[in-house]
Amino acid sequence: MEHNAGYPPNAGPSYGGAPFGQQPYGQAPYGGAPFGQPYRGQPPARRQGLLERVKRSPAGSRQLLYLGGVFGAAILGHFALSKLYVYLVSNIGTLKTLYLEELSFSYLLEMAYTLFAVGLPFLAAWILLRRREPFKNVTISYGRGYDAYQSFMLVFAALGLCLIGNMVTNWLAAAADAVGLGFNSYYAAIEDTDIPTNLTETVLLVLHTAVLPALVEEFAFRGVVLQSLRRYGDWFAIVSTSLIFGLMHGTMTQAPFAVIAGLALGYTAVVTGSLKAGILVHFLNNGISVVLLLISGRYSETVQWMTSALIMYGMIAVGAAAFLFFILRNRYWRRLRPAKVPVRRPALFFLLSPPMLFALMLLIWRTLTDIKVVADVFGTF
Repeated sequence: MEHNAGYPPNAGPSYGGAPFGQQPYGQAPYGGAPFGQPYRGQPPARRQGLLERVKRSPAGSRQLLYLGGVFGAAILGHFALSKLYVYLVSNIGTLKTLYLEELSFSYLLEMAYTLFAVGLPFLAAWILLRRREPFKNVTISYGRGYDAYQSFMLVFAALGLCLIGNMVTNWLAAAADAVGLGFNSYYAAIEDTDIPTNLTETVLLVLHTAVLPALVEEFAFRGVVLQSLRRYGDWFAIVSTSLIFGLMHGTMTQAPFAVIAGLALGYTAVVTGSLKAGILVHFLNNGISVVLLLISGRYSETVQWMTSALIMYGMIAVGAAAFLFFILRNRYWRRLRPAKVPVRRPALFFLLSPPMLFALMLLIWRTLTDIKVVADVFGTF
């Protein structure tokens, strides 16, 4: 540490010109701050707590924290309703018997689950957001969209990407099985599944698998969540929504696919300006699984494999061609709307708000317990 400029060799017994005895004990003898504090510096400012930092943060950060809390609460509501559904079906004798023995009744019960355990929490979140500025002006459009040509091309392009996501998930599940990890949902999927035997069951299967999920999930995720987040940047909204959408599926055989599909559906909703195209993509993707299920009960394995390959690879090729035409028509296809309310590190405020953080921990844990090794040690969630 340097001495004061006023300390010449001939200054006598003093520090900085002051004689001994005039410096009180505990004061720095070099004309600086008291001992224990930085030399010539101000006392360090008191470190702000998290709540104080949030209060002093820009308005956009506080809005994102609020959105994270609302959507985290919606996810926790989904968990609570899911547990209630499982409890009722497992413990009410008549309900359990009808669910296991009557295929039509099981479809109806699972449709009710989709409406109440998925649709209701996000409907409540939407009503809550519509009461608060600046989200009163957020709209969910089911109209024709900005451009019919773009919408038409993106339906096939997004469907092709969904099918690619499906293939990637199948490869991942097969690789996990080969190394001894295994996904419980993958084993359940390859077991014999009940196949409709009459028109009523077939219609209910289509409604249960393709129609209702397309309407409810697109409203919840590409509607409520994505549209509320777009003011902080379209890419941020698309990626955040697809992450939540993937984890909400809760299994290792569905989560990777749902993240990829969520990116395609989110981009389609943003570019077309409407949920209509995304609903159609969602319906067609799930409808393909219905077709393959119906074929599996009536034809040989060779016919099943050929039909599946024709649909999957054919639609991927059509989707790739459609996407090529789309980017040739729209050279700004990568440039989405930037943040209307710029926020530094928006994911920190949205994904790490306390309700959302807790909800994400539950979602991740539920997904990990689909791995057979994890489930054998810790049980399923």
